[in-house]
Amino acid sequence: MKYNVSLDSKELYKLSVDILNYADEFERKVKIFLERLAEVGIEVASRNGGDFSHYITYSKKFDDNTTVVITAHSSPITAEWYAGSQTKKVRTEEISPILMAEFGSGHYAIPGEGGIGGQGTLNKYGHAFDTDGWYWWSDEPTSLGGGEVVKDANGRFKFHSMGTRPSRPLHKAVMACIFQVEEIAREVFG
Repeated sequence: MKYNVSLDSKELYKLSVDILNYADEFERKVKIFLERLAEVGIEVASRNGGDFSHYITYSKKFDDNTTVVITAHSSPITAEWYAGSQTKKVRTEEISPILMAEFGSGHYAIPGEGGIGGQGTLNKYGHAFDTDGWYWWSDEPTSLGGGEVVKDANGRFKFHSMGTRPSRPLHKAVMACIFQVEEIAREVFG
C-alpha cells in the first residue's frame, strides 16, 4: 500500500481514517484466514482417527484475534482382557483414544525416534511369551482388525494381535494446514 499526500490537514486526516480502516479490515481477514485453516485441520483430523475416531471430538477457539487454538477431546476408555488361558481374571487399563489414534500401539507404535515400544514389541516378555505378537483371551470370538482369532484346546478364544496401527489424525491435520496455507491466504487476502 502506498499513499501520496500533502501536509494539508484534511489529507492527513483522510489518510489516518484510511489506515485505521485498513487495519480493521486486515484484522478481520487474519481472523477469517485462521478460522479457515482451523476448519481444514479439524476436518482432516476427524476423517483420520481410525478405529478411535468416534471417541474423539475437535474444537477451535480464538484466544485473541490472531491466535486460534484447536483442541482434541476424548475421555479415557477402558481396555479389558483375560490375563491368561487358565484364569477368568480380567485385566483392565485406561487408555487415551487420542494417543492410540496418533501413535498406535504394540508392534505398530511410534513412541519417538528411538523405535517401537510397548506391548507387542519385539521383546518376548511383552508378548505373553508369544514371539509373533501379543494376545488376550476371550470367551467370545472377536477381531478388532490387525490380528487373528484362534480357538485353543480348552474352547477359549485367543485374539492374537500385532497392535493398532497409528492413523495420525493430528499430524495429518497439521500437514493439511501447511499444504493449504498459501492457497487459503491468496483467497482471503487477495
